[in-house]
Amino acid sequence: MPESGILQIIAGLFSRLAELIVSSIVGDGGTGLLNVIVGNAASAGAMVTDSLSGVAKTQKKILIMQTLSQVFYIASSMVLRAYSATVQNAVAVARNIVAMRGKSSKTVEFILIAAPVILGIFLNNRGVVGLLPVMANLEYSIAVFRYAAQPVKLKLAFVVCNVMYCVFNFAVLNFVGGISAVIIIITTSISVIREKKRA
Repeated sequence: MPESGILQIIAGLFSRLAELIVSSIVGDGGTGLLNVIVGNAASAGAMVTDSLSGVAKTQKKILIMQTLSQVFYIASSMVLRAYSATVQNAVAVARNIVAMRGKSSKTVEFILIAAPVILGIFLNNRGVVGLLPVMANLEYSIAVFRYAAQPVKLKLAFVVCNVMYCVFNFAVLNFVGGISAVIIIITTSISVIREKKRA
């Protein structure tokens, strides 16, 4: 599929998920039952695409699947009022698109690594737990730019990232996201072990 088609799909998902977010939070000042249900439903979509990224063979396929999962996680974290995670996921989409297009520069990399840290700390409304997505995104962003052509190292960095997100998701009542992170940690680790045995 050409890059323009991928970007159109991502834009369409953003639009649909924005509608979902607005409809779920109107008239609800807190993280109510509807928010928990919608947030977990969005995380289910992310779980599928994240799992597919764990078994992908090329860097581009890994990043495409992870970009789609970030779109779902944006919806989930918005609905569950976890704003530091929302920022991390939004910047992760931009980071992955830049990495897929291969048009990165040191300045762009610095912005995509520094901006979510600053914004994540500023928008953190979950205390110490809210810093976990910030640290996870920082670790994985560095890996994406440093190990772009090394799928095994990229997958290992993804495992570390998901360990932090696993703790965070359970803390903000994103049960599907937490279970998803556990599954991703296991499947991606198995994939890495198999690839290392073949090497």
